[in-house]
Amino acid sequence: MHVLIVDDEPLAQTALTNVLARRREVEGFDTANDTAEALDKLTHRSFDVLLLDIRMPEVSGIELLDQLTALGRFPPSLVFVTACQQHTLAACNKHGVEYVLKPFSNERIEEALDIVFRRSAGERAVRLLETLPHLQRIVQQKREKIAIKANGRILFIDPDDVMAVHAEGNY
Repeated sequence: MHVLIVDDEPLAQTALTNVLARRREVEGFDTANDTAEALDKLTHRSFDVLLLDIRMPEVSGIELLDQLTALGRFPPSLVFVTACQQHTLAACNKHGVEYVLKPFSNERIEEALDIVFRRSAGERAVRLLETLPHLQRIVQQKREKIAIKANGRILFIDPDDVMAVHAEGNY
C-alpha cells in the first residue's frame, strides 16, 4: 500500500513515517507539508491511504478533500490525525476510516493502520470478485483473426500468435 502523510508539523510527520517504515504492508509513503503540496501529489500519483491533519495554515484538510472531490479524484482511505476534537463530525461526514487525536502514541497509529489495511484488503477483494466474471467473459470470447498482407497474399493470423509488430512504409 502507498500512503501519503499530510501534516504541517514536522514532529508528527516524523512519528508517522517511523511507524510506516516498520509496516510490511506499506510499499511506500510520501509526505506533504501543506494541502497545496498534497493536492499536487494526489493528482499526479496514486495513494491507498491518506493520513491527514485537519487544521493547517491557509487550507484545511477538509477543504483539501472538497477540492479533490470537485476534481473528480476521490480520496483514498482516510485517517484523520489531528489535535482538533471539534472537527470529528466534519471528519465523519468525509467518510474517514479512523480519527486519531494528537498527541498520539505509536500504538494508536498502529491500531488505526490495522483497521485501514484490513478494510482496504477487503475492498480490494470485493472489487476483484466483481471483476472476475467480466474477465472470464473476455477470456472466453472467440478472438477474430488479423488480416495482414505478405508477399502479395493476405494472411489471417491469430492475435495470440503475434509477438511483435513492425511498420514499413505505408504498411
